[in-house]
Amino acid sequence: MIRPPPTASGLRLQVSGFSFPPSAFTLSPFLCSLSLSTLLQSLDELRIEYALIMFLGLAIHHFVAEVMTTAPTLVLANPNFVKKVVFPLEILPAANVGAAVVHFLITLGLVFAGALLSGVPLTWGVLWLPVLLLPLLLTAFGLALGLSALGVFWRDIIQITQFCVLALM
Repeated sequence: MIRPPPTASGLRLQVSGFSFPPSAFTLSPFLCSLSLSTLLQSLDELRIEYALIMFLGLAIHHFVAEVMTTAPTLVLANPNFVKKVVFPLEILPAANVGAAVVHFLITLGLVFAGALLSGVPLTWGVLWLPVLLLPLLLTAFGLALGLSALGVFWRDIIQITQFCVLALM
């Protein structure tokens, strides 16, 4: 039997209660961007570019927050994988970061769609985005590895990471 990769099964678990699964990933970021743009358009001196920049910043924060809040429970939530000797436990944080990357890419697509629909010109600087996001991805993977290891020995790390996510905001 061929098993799906852990990222795919994690995404499937997150959308299991929705009648239309793509809405699980797009509805929340879309409503956030809609509320930001409505709020900032009501102020005359601010334009849509600021709403897109704020939404991109919130998307990056959500990516890091998702990795940080789910990482401490990864090993404890999968005792069947831990009991198997040949299973590499590094896959659990990698799958966690992979699921967060999928959410981030969907949100990034909404940022680009909003920029194109509102007439914000995209420059050649957009091509630097993968280079700039690669260190964030590697840092998130390192955080997930460290927090998942700490979560095994120190159970209170879950509450501490939730506080740290709020402090990062």
